[in-house]
Amino acid sequence: MFLLLFPLAAHSSPISNKGYLETRFSYLDSAGASWQTTQRFRSTTEIAFSELLSLEITPQISFTQGRYEFGEYLRLLEKPLQEELGQGLNETIEDCEWNLEQERTINELSDVLTIPRLFLDLQTDAFDLRIGTQALNWGVGQFFNPSNILSENLLSTPWQERTGLHAVKSTIPLQKEQELKLIISTQDFVQDSSFLTGIYSRNLKSTDLSFVSSSNIQEKMFGVNIKGDAKVGYWIETAYRFSNAVDNGIFGLSSGIDYSIPIRNGLVISTQFSYDSSGETDPKYYNWKSRQPLEFFLPACAPYPVL
Repeated sequence: MFLLLFPLAAHSSPISNKGYLETRFSYLDSAGASWQTTQRFRSTTEIAFSELLSLEITPQISFTQGRYEFGEYLRLLEKPLQEELGQGLNETIEDCEWNLEQERTINELSDVLTIPRLFLDLQTDAFDLRIGTQALNWGVGQFFNPSNILSENLLSTPWQERTGLHAVKSTIPLQKEQELKLIISTQDFVQDSSFLTGIYSRNLKSTDLSFVSSSNIQEKMFGVNIKGDAKVGYWIETAYRFSNAVDNGIFGLSSGIDYSIPIRNGLVISTQFSYDSSGETDPKYYNWKSRQPLEFFLPACAPYPVL
């Protein structure tokens, strides 16, 4: 992989700006196009209206050539649809207004220009409030976060910023190193993609502990996060998820340790075990409904394909 990154920054009160220009090349030995190049400009502007209220906006312009991951995913779905339903992807969801093009195209301005961050921040002594399109992430596991029902897996692209979600997030400090977060989030304002999440966190000596609960009309999830340091760093993240789409609940676990070696700025060695009970030892028995991608099986488009 080859990467050129040019950071840009400018500061002037009450407006500050930072951003970067990036060009990236990657190669993946797999079926389909094996190479990909990306050119991207991303800029963040923060406007402070007062000591309590500020606005942040992040426009992004990007162009990509070569491998198209979404198209590869569509081709991957074709086979189980043909085997189970005897029809292709287009026939299965022909009544839905989804883009099923398997090749990358630029048809409108939003294919190039996006606004991944746009939110208002209100900071008071009693609480902090953030309203708008923002990144949401919690959990102590590396890459795999079972307690985050909105989790986005960036294992293959760890440098990538998280997708912005429309949300209202309130952070309320409590007594004795305790904190409560309340989050209402949605993806593209679709009803069944909206979640209410509560996160209670506290510190016990050298251990951070949090309890997480998320729910909507289709799913409910309860999780626990533990992270501490006892000569080696350790973390345990576990969750149990109930869904109307599957008969049995889904259990998830991410647990690991790391150790820092004092070489230069610090060399960190880490290992993690992750488990997800929605899998099967034989792919032909896999319950696709337990992992339906939101992009395909939105409740606004019924009936659902049953794979």
